[in-house]
Amino acid sequence: MSGIWKGERKYYQAWWSNAEGEREQGSTGKTTKKAADQWLRNKELAVSVRRLSTFTVADALELAGRKQVRRCNAPRTLTAAASRAGHVARLWGEDLDLHGPGDRESVNALLVELGGEYMDQRRRELTPQGRVVSESQIRKELQLLAQGLRVAVKAGKFVGEAACVFPEELGTDRIRTRCPSTDELRRLRGRATAHRWQWIVLYASTGADISELHRVRRKEDIDFDRGLFGAIRLRGTKTKHRDRWVPLTAETRAIVDALLQVPDDDRHASRIGYLMPALWDSSSFAKTVRPWCDALGIEHIIVKDLRRCYVSTLRENGVAEADCVALMGHVNSAMIRRIYHQGSNSAFDQVARTLPNLSANMRHDNVVPIGKASELGGLGSDATGEKA
Repeated sequence: MSGIWKGERKYYQAWWSNAEGEREQGSTGKTTKKAADQWLRNKELAVSVRRLSTFTVADALELAGRKQVRRCNAPRTLTAAASRAGHVARLWGEDLDLHGPGDRESVNALLVELGGEYMDQRRRELTPQGRVVSESQIRKELQLLAQGLRVAVKAGKFVGEAACVFPEELGTDRIRTRCPSTDELRRLRGRATAHRWQWIVLYASTGADISELHRVRRKEDIDFDRGLFGAIRLRGTKTKHRDRWVPLTAETRAIVDALLQVPDDDRHASRIGYLMPALWDSSSFAKTVRPWCDALGIEHIIVKDLRRCYVSTLRENGVAEADCVALMGHVNSAMIRRIYHQGSNSAFDQVARTLPNLSANMRHDNVVPIGKASELGGLGSDATGEKA
């Protein structure tokens, strides 16, 4: 609230509420009512900018939760996000006002301080299994909060920078960019069992995430008339481009043919009708491959490393960036540029020569023709069904 008046003095007087809600008054320095009104409006505007509306941790987590639902994540993913949100709310407090400091610089400083404290507290805690909380888990929890803050910034509800919640130890420079070398792949092939090597080849030759490969059905999602050796349809969980057809290589075609011959009696009851006879989640993958890597003296390999193998091989064999985006199921090329594609010096420029079957169908003239920008969102169209 505010108001102006003119008594016996030369200039109009005014009163207004400051950023703390306290009443103030003084001279406007204006002799006309119109100029005094304008002066008071400017004063109120300046005060309203300094007086930030309350924005709590609970508000940020609510926005992040809505974002997770809009991304059509699987129930398992939503459950994990809810668990992470619970840790943030427990340690920071749901009612903590992130706008409490009052200005942008102070808000960012508060986020930096809280991010560091959060990491220290989580490092001192144990998981329900009695293990120390990993830094990757801490990162995911802070990423969820940062996601809500980014949504709030776009909506004009928050003035800080979401990236400030990440301590220096968890900065973007620590994002995993592991790409096994050609020699490591060759040595790993000699160590892995035949069954597990099939999984590894499928991940490295299709760019599938671990849950996407589980969803491939034997009838609906395999088409041997697409591309040179056929194609499989991957069904993701996160983006609108997640459903896509991916061409098979010579080696993956042989593996798919072998898996199709596995009778239902040899499959788990829940896997009847699917390509893969059994499940192999990311945790089991890491636990299985880790001893092989230790025995070979190489750095540990996870499923995402094989996904990077796929896109790096595509780029090194001349596949256009737009086609890589579509084959990976991404909305844009930001992720490919930041993480997956490591540039022309990538070790995978030798894969085609050392393991020719691994990239036999990855050359630009052999992949499913999806180069036109208008077709990137419709990989199941008749045009993409033509042989390369």
